[in-house]
Amino acid sequence: MKQYSFHLIIGLLLTVSVQAQDPLFSQFYYAPLYMNPALTGCMRNDFRISGVNRMQWTRLPQPLMYTNVSVDKHLYYPQASMGLMVNHFSEGYLRTTGVYLSLAKNIGSRTEECHDLFISMGMQIGWVWKGLNTSKLLFGDQLSETQGILGIPSDAEIFRQPNQNYLDAGAGLLATWGNFCAGSALHHITRPHDGLGGSSRSSRLPMRLTANLSYNNERENVQPIVVKPSVVLNLQGKSSSLAVGALIDFKEYFSELSIWYRNNADFGGNSSHSISAGINFRFLDKKAAYNNGVDKRYRLGSSVDMYLYNPTSRHTGLSFEGGGFYDSRSANYEGECPSDVCPNKFPWMFF
Repeated sequence: MKQYSFHLIIGLLLTVSVQAQDPLFSQFYYAPLYMNPALTGCMRNDFRISGVNRMQWTRLPQPLMYTNVSVDKHLYYPQASMGLMVNHFSEGYLRTTGVYLSLAKNIGSRTEECHDLFISMGMQIGWVWKGLNTSKLLFGDQLSETQGILGIPSDAEIFRQPNQNYLDAGAGLLATWGNFCAGSALHHITRPHDGLGGSSRSSRLPMRLTANLSYNNERENVQPIVVKPSVVLNLQGKSSSLAVGALIDFKEYFSELSIWYRNNADFGGNSSHSISAGINFRFLDKKAAYNNGVDKRYRLGSSVDMYLYNPTSRHTGLSFEGGGFYDSRSANYEGECPSDVCPNKFPWMFF
């Protein structure tokens, strides 16, 4: 009986937390369009496929699963980019799927118009399906101290709308100058009704503000180790998340280490502290002779989140992520400024 009560309490708490804050990825660089629509088309080549999967709180009877997949394409003329993003979140008996179209305008990437400042402005619009399998839920009138689960329907009507569909939109801005990259995005601009209990004001999905500041200490293309620190801030409703860390690029070995500290504060004023450690591997990072000079890159990585302090970590456990991307260059693509022409760095060089 205590086990059923614990699962019910955890489920209700998760429902509240989901409404308060979007899921966040430690490997945010494998979910570029999710982080900021302005990152659409901001890759080394002109075509990219990215994906990341997060398994959160492994000690739960059914861990939370978050998946993000995106495809984007940079168009040399008229220096614009477009992309498609799909999210699928599984939180117990709650399922959320969203499909988004992203558009971005990139300034400063053409060889004949090379600038020290690179700017990308993006927008995103999508449709979200959200549903709760209420037949799987257990309430107090369905449980007995002596018989356990009674197998009878419940008279409780907590969720008046167990399925919810809504329009969602976001916009973002990204700029690189010298060794720095800064970006900001605002998600859920439409403030859709996301709650399953009706259409009250409290059921509106809070807007999420994402901001990042990143640095790349590479001076020339000869350093064996490049450190790329970043600060990523997410604010949504009364929840906040601050991630501070770095990617350490071992260029000779085509691998990276990732180390991040994250502080999360929820709507109740509770805070948790965690460390994320991971490794990334790069393949075909340089132009290969056998593919007729067309650049291709693969990058795969994984990470684990370990809680330094979390009041519920004894019950929830660790979180794991795995992700990667593939990008390639069309035979006639001339989008990137050569390093001997312009000194500016592009967004893909920071994370």
